[in-house]
Amino acid sequence: RAGNSWMLSRWSDLEQLLSNASGPRSNSDRRNLFIGFSGQAPLGSVQLLRSAVSEEIALRVISDRPPGYLRGAAFEKFNLHGWELQTDWLPPVQARKPLPPGQRWEHPSQTGAPMQPQYLIRPKPAGELRVISVWREASVDRFSFLPLETTRLETPAQLLYFDRHSIVSPDNLAPGATFVVWVPQRSESNPLEPIVQPTNWEYGQPLELPNERIEEAEQRLTQLPNQLDSRLKALAKQLFADCPTPLEKIAAVRRHFATYRYDLNIQIPPGRDPLTYFLMEKPAAHCEFFASGTAVLLRLGGIPCRYVTGYAGAEYNRIGKYWVVRQHDAHAWVEAFLPGQGWVIVDATPENFIPQTSESTGLWRFWDELSLRGQMIRAALASESWSDKWMAAKLLVTSLLTTVPGWILIGGILFLIVRQIRIVRRAIPVVRLDPALIELQRLLEELDRRLLSWD
Repeated sequence: RAGNSWMLSRWSDLEQLLSNASGPRSNSDRRNLFIGFSGQAPLGSVQLLRSAVSEEIALRVISDRPPGYLRGAAFEKFNLHGWELQTDWLPPVQARKPLPPGQRWEHPSQTGAPMQPQYLIRPKPAGELRVISVWREASVDRFSFLPLETTRLETPAQLLYFDRHSIVSPDNLAPGATFVVWVPQRSESNPLEPIVQPTNWEYGQPLELPNERIEEAEQRLTQLPNQLDSRLKALAKQLFADCPTPLEKIAAVRRHFATYRYDLNIQIPPGRDPLTYFLMEKPAAHCEFFASGTAVLLRLGGIPCRYVTGYAGAEYNRIGKYWVVRQHDAHAWVEAFLPGQGWVIVDATPENFIPQTSESTGLWRFWDELSLRGQMIRAALASESWSDKWMAAKLLVTSLLTTVPGWILIGGILFLIVRQIRIVRRAIPVVRLDPALIELQRLLEELDRRLLSWD
């Protein structure tokens, strides 16, 4: 226990050192930067985050493929200047108990996460599942970012809280908590589920809603402000004139926005409604305007949808074999509900400007891998399971033996040891005694023995 406490404290110091070495951090209040992931998302909030701390790391994802869209918040109500949650509709947050031990699934050891309680988000779909793990940085520990198609979730909590759109709330999670997630092997699989999560659904029960709940959800997710400009209704009517099905309406919206341009610094004239100005005047704009315009047009076409914020891009660290998600990968998109097909992602932002996947380069990859391993070791040490503590010890040893920073550290320690030995050897001079002095010492010892024998 003493060793465990010492390791935890020392690893905190090491993580702080790595954080300082990775670059300077702003001392200004950062809370407002993440408002787009909270209860409201005014137009420009995601862009503010991207521009203020663009290179800062938000997540590290261990996955055999790009993580794709990681949703952090979903919004229902449009208020002409942004989006917000409707607090008067259903319980804003509901709780779910963990699965009993006999229904747990094992996950691969390469996720790096200790064994934690597991929760069922929705019934297991047909086909194989794959496992990913999401490691959050301190800057985003007040939020969770998970794929839309998450089926099962493992995280260190005795009660899981999530909202009606299956957004997991980290309110009762430790800051360094990680998520191990099971998703369908086919990345294009849509979760076939009701329009919102049932409030009292449990394992083994059908995932369904009563008709009155479905009607209420459809009404909430197609609702628009009374002050909406009539020109937008005319635009939607024109777009959907020859589109009898929801899929055709979605395709029409994509084609419409293909003629728009992308820019990070849209300027709204004073007194103008931001979204109406964007849709009618077609100025170059960023993802929040494309997503909001998509949601409003789809709702005018009778398609229930929600506005979603999160991350969409990542860069691959080939050294550590994981994905790094930075703040410049923050993004906004739309999820539309299609009867019989479930929720589908609709992203009308020009394809070249959607956050992309890439491969990271530079020496920082070696230090970043060490930082991720530090998170893993700390999470394992904090666990109450002795098997997890043993895993932490193995991970520490392998980190020292298989990573470049580990080799540097071991090499530095060996250099200091050898240097100290050489200094000690120099400090002890070798003195050759005179033969007469040696003979005198022998005679003194003989005298001592005879005196002792006389006693």
